[in-house]
Parts: sequence; C-alpha cells; structure tokens
Amino acid sequence: MKRLSLFVLVFVMLFSYSSIISAEDLLDSPEGYYDESIGGTVIAAYELDENGNLVEISLEEYQQKVEAPTENSLDSILFNPSIRQSLNSNLISPLTNYVYYHFAESNSTSGFLSPHQVSEIVTCSSSASTTCTISISRTANPSRVFSDNVTADDQRTAIHEGLYYSYSKLSTKLDPATFTIYSGTKGYVVFKPKATIHTGSLSLFSVSGSGSHLISTKTVTASYPVRVGNTSYADGLFAVVMY
Repeated sequence: MKRLSLFVLVFVMLFSYSSIISAEDLLDSPEGYYDESIGGTVIAAYELDENGNLVEISLEEYQQKVEAPTENSLDSILFNPSIRQSLNSNLISPLTNYVYYHFAESNSTSGFLSPHQVSEIVTCSSSASTTCTISISRTANPSRVFSDNVTADDQRTAIHEGLYYSYSKLSTKLDPATFTIYSGTKGYVVFKPKATIHTGSLSLFSVSGSGSHLISTKTVTASYPVRVGNTSYADGLFAVVMY
C-alpha cells in the first residue's frame, strides 16, 4: 500500500510540473542549433550543389561545418625578389631606387565570412496557422576581407598578387525555395559565405644600387570568398533563423 501511495505521489508531482511549461516556454527554446555568429537559433540549414542550388543538410552537419574550420595543406612559398615584386605607387626611381611589398603565405584554412541577411524578417503571429513561410528576397555579395593591419591599396595588391588570385565579384543565387517558422515567432534567412583564409608575412623592401633591403614585416590575413564550381555564385550555407 505504501508503494502504491508513493507511486501516485510521484505521478502527481510530475504531472503538476509538466503542466506549468507553457507553449511560449517551448518556443523560447525550439529544437535547433544556436549560432553565435548569427545571434539566433538555426532550425534548418542548406548548402549549395555544383550549380548553386539549395540542398538541405542536417543541423549536425551545419554545426560541424561552422565550428570546425579545416586547415588546407600548403607548401611554404619562398621569396624570390627577382621574380615576385609588387611595386607601390611611391617609386623613387623606376630604374634604381624603389620600395615594394611582398606577401609570403604560411598557411590557409577554410572558414566563413560574416553572415548576410537575405530575406525580410517575418513575424508569424500566434493567431496564424501552424507555420508561416519565408522566401529569399535579397542577394548577398561577399567580398574579400583583410586584417586590420592591412591599411593601403599597395599592401592589398601585394597580397592579391602573392596568392596568384584571379579575383572576381561573386553573388548568391535568388532561389525560389520557401522556408517555414512556427506561429508566435519571428524568423529570417541568412547566408554564411565560405572563405579561404590566408595567413602570411607582408614585408616591405627597398631596392637601390646596393641591393634589396628589408624595411619591415608583419603577419596579416586575407579572406577570399569561395565560388560554386565554375559559376559566378558565392558558395556557403543558408540558415533559417527563428527567435
């Protein structure tokens, strides 16, 4: 009899506790992944195929991709001043005296640039049906990003030339897909551009009749967006954010 009474007491306590969890509380912590770079909970995620079309991926895959940048294998690039020079605009003499910057890459990793909002913020009222839809209404145009200590155009040019990049502007594709959020919430779609993040030494040299002389050197980074295959589309991840 005592065992039966104890069982009934535990059941009543559990039922009472569960009954105080409101629908609003559940919506405050929907099943999803909180992405700190976005500042919201991702409830659905997509990557791009070789043609720039959306392909849904699991939230576990999304989390792995955004939290674990991969290091690319890279042989150290040796500096040959007779082959690779990047002259700045302040030439003292085109024949005998000038200064130039040279960038030597030491390693690169795969990561992401800052996210871009590519839809309007949709408010799904609590009086709405089960869900509301969001569609992509904006394109994102990610561009290369340099560390704060890269301050001049000739420095950026030296990095660009040192990486042998054929750089062109990329944009996202306006996909006709629609996405859903729950009633009583707000949501939007963001695009996280993939990037190759290059790290290396940017050195300033002077050249005169007595040879080439190192003036200064500093460690810099340059992040370049990645394209989808041979298209003009920027590669990356799309995330549906709900809050």
